[in-house]
Amino acid sequence: MGLTNDTCVITRCSEKSDENCTRSRKVFASKKFPELPGSLWGIVMPLSFNPAHGVTLMRRNFKQRLKDSCLTHAQARVLVHTSRNEGIRQVELAEMLEVQPITLARLLDQLAKVGLIERRADPKDRRAYHIYLMGAAAPHLAAIERVGKAIHKTVLRDLTERQAALVFGALRKMRDNLASP
Repeated sequence: MGLTNDTCVITRCSEKSDENCTRSRKVFASKKFPELPGSLWGIVMPLSFNPAHGVTLMRRNFKQRLKDSCLTHAQARVLVHTSRNEGIRQVELAEMLEVQPITLARLLDQLAKVGLIERRADPKDRRAYHIYLMGAAAPHLAAIERVGKAIHKTVLRDLTERQAALVFGALRKMRDNLASP
């Protein structure tokens, strides 16, 4: 079944054995796409949607496990990346987190307000700031690390070390393939 302009279609794979393949999928098309055989959807769709869904589930799990914290998931990401790159310039941190600078500025305002980070002016550029952790961030980072380890353990629960290494190796390779020209 081909996709046409402004249509919503439900596709099904012809391969009944693949759980991801046999589920109905809504596809919203804004362009014309070439005709794809049902079995190809079973390859293309899981590669594009399953990792994103997995990330969504991990974020949800993270929020549930860190529910007693005053931090949002976005704030926790800022703290972790700042701890790994103490003194990073605000604009570089925004790029690293793949957020707009104004979005990061709001997150930093919130974290500074509760005493977890501080901005220090760049002596060479009066428009720029460097981001540093305050001592009060340490217990939050410890909680984030505990939750991260618990999620990691849950994700890898039924995999052998070899299987986990193969999965991570394949994911790294796919990431590298997408990142290269």
